[in-house]
Amino acid sequence: MKYFFLRWSLGLHRRLGWAGILAIVFSAAAASLWMGSLQMQHRSQTLAESHLPHPVNAVVKTPVAALEPWQQLATELPAFDDNAGDLKRIFAIAKRRHIALDKGDYQLLRDPQLRSTSFGALFPMRDNYANIKGFVADVLQALPYAVLEELAFDRGDASSPQLDARVRLTVLYRGVVE
Repeated sequence: MKYFFLRWSLGLHRRLGWAGILAIVFSAAAASLWMGSLQMQHRSQTLAESHLPHPVNAVVKTPVAALEPWQQLATELPAFDDNAGDLKRIFAIAKRRHIALDKGDYQLLRDPQLRSTSFGALFPMRDNYANIKGFVADVLQALPYAVLEELAFDRGDASSPQLDARVRLTVLYRGVVE
């Protein structure tokens, strides 16, 4: 058996050369990898399909009672009277972080269905990334009923540590302000 393999490999080497033998070996390896990837793809697709919910053929309308948890949440929010104090807190956090909030765009939105009012503020600022990130984290920690809507960075010069940022915050309050 040992001599048979030796004679066969020498004969193969004479007919194909090293390049031919390597081409066959690499082709076999590529084919086995391709087959393995097809098997993995089939397994992952089968697993994903087994975890998907069954399709719903009918259109289901959401009952009005489904809105009650949102209305419950709106009753747990602070009153809009706290808005001035919350804005002062945001400015105090910016001052502690040495961030200048020279300008801001403010917007008041009312939602009578949820019986809530939201106060939106867009603050353009210029500072380093860590300081801006710390400001946002401090505001969200101090005002758990605030939502970070947008955080966008722009670096004018690649070597500059200063970033121009836009931070859009929305603070939610209970009750509809007239």
